[in-house]
Amino acid sequence: MPQQPKKPIIIFDFDGTLVDSFTPALEYLFTTLIPQFKITEISRAQIDQLRSQTLFQLIKKIRFGWLKVPLIIWKINRWSDQYAWSFALYDHVPELIRSLKKHGYSLHILTSNKTFVVETVLRHHQLLEEFTSIHASGGLFNKDKKLLQLLRQLNLQKSDIVYVGDEIRDIQACRRADVRIISVSYGLNSSAGLRQFKPDFLVEEPRDVFSIVEKLHHESTPPSPALAD
Repeated sequence: MPQQPKKPIIIFDFDGTLVDSFTPALEYLFTTLIPQFKITEISRAQIDQLRSQTLFQLIKKIRFGWLKVPLIIWKINRWSDQYAWSFALYDHVPELIRSLKKHGYSLHILTSNKTFVVETVLRHHQLLEEFTSIHASGGLFNKDKKLLQLLRQLNLQKSDIVYVGDEIRDIQACRRADVRIISVSYGLNSSAGLRQFKPDFLVEEPRDVFSIVEKLHHESTPPSPALAD
């Protein structure tokens, strides 16, 4: 009998991929951080342009001042800890997650956020049980190292997994870790910004992820013994 194709392991980012933290974060930026830190004024009309930038380019463009960056990140994290439970999932995310699980895919999360925040949000939306594991990367710029650590922990090969994320830095991390990535353009970084960094796949909506995962699954079908000869 021919072997069954091996299903890829799906590892999701959280903020900007499953949950819309971008919209409330913008409100917090305009109403609190810009006045408090006297950040160079930016208009809401400029946001789409900024979405094509890397994180370093954003900091330079907005002129936070590098010395203020750790404090600003701390404040954003503290704000997120308090209000993340109220963040909405993107449209069609629940259907995507349940469909993937129903079709036998193993789902995991690797995020720069805290695990208790992720668990709180998923529990609120009755999706926590759909995920096999949740992992925090412990910082903004070491996701590649955490990916490799997760591979060892789960006893997986790089070709066994696909990462799903919304940021340019997700693409960069996956390139360093030599892992495939499905980039989503509805989160922090725009389609134009993501495309510059050449993800393996680029989708506009959460439900598009399912068809790509299914395609990867069927492409992994090994040749039958007869064909192998």
